[in-house]
Amino acid sequence: MAEFDLEDQKNLKDDQDIVPVAAEYTVAARVKLLYLAGYFALNLALTIYNKAVLQKVFALILLSRSLANALTNS
Repeated sequence: MAEFDLEDQKNLKDDQDIVPVAAEYTVAARVKLLYLAGYFALNLALTIYNKAVLQKVFALILLSRSLANALTNS
């Protein structure tokens, strides 16, 4: 069996040429869609959570302002 030298390109035939493949094409489409769906779900959950928290904070700010105005106007 003959040794194969990576630096010796004469050992490669035309149909055995090494063609670089982009990383995007090495991952299955199902895996990509799974990660995309997970990303979307997490972003949606975070958005809904932030909205709920900010509405509570806004209600507390309004309550604080109204109480402060009531105390200063009395």
